Amino acid sequence: MSKTCIQAVGIFNRADNSGQFVAVQPAKESYVPQQRPESALKVSVETEDGRRLAEIPVTPDFGSCDDVVDEGTFQTFFELPEGTKVLRLMHDGQELAVFSTSPPGAAAESFGLGLRRGHSVPLTQTGSADPNATYTLQAREKGGSLWQTLDIGLDRPDAGQVDLNQFPHADAIEVRVLKSTGFDTEEVDRTEIDFSE
Repeated sequence: MSKTCIQAVGIFNRADNSGQFVAVQPAKESYVPQQRPESALKVSVETEDGRRLAEIPVTPDFGSCDDVVDEGTFQTFFELPEGTKVLRLMHDGQELAVFSTSPPGAAAESFGLGLRRGHSVPLTQTGSADPNATYTLQAREKGGSLWQTLDIGLDRPDAGQVDLNQFPHADAIEVRVLKSTGFDTEEVDRTEIDFSE
């Protein structure tokens, strides 16, 4: 069974002791370090009921210019323990930010295709978008094996559109939307565009 690994990216300001997560997403296992330097800034990995599964020290990189000398960014890679639902950014025991997945069944999104406008086809959406997720739009020639990523980091599926010029020799293409909660990614829906219609 393969391990699930995560990349967490964030910001930290040492002047006012504030911070937040900017992105949480699946990552390649090879990025996970064997040892980490000790730090007062940590990511606490927890279950939904607050049980701590791991604590990951993170070391921010700070700017060198006078006006940003206290503003730092960090990224950390770690193996995701089974049962993880919450990440807390902590500094010296104080909670700075929280990232969590949505409860099961919180959003039932599906997408469709809007009216073609020249070489562009917009997506439509039914159901509400998950506020804790991002969406990726992919397409491939019908029957093909390789998905081409058209857009990433969408806050809702209908923010994307398909450029038909990217498939000049296709008779039809398959389009899908992937939803990422940061901890995992799933296919939300899939449809086809027939170029002969």
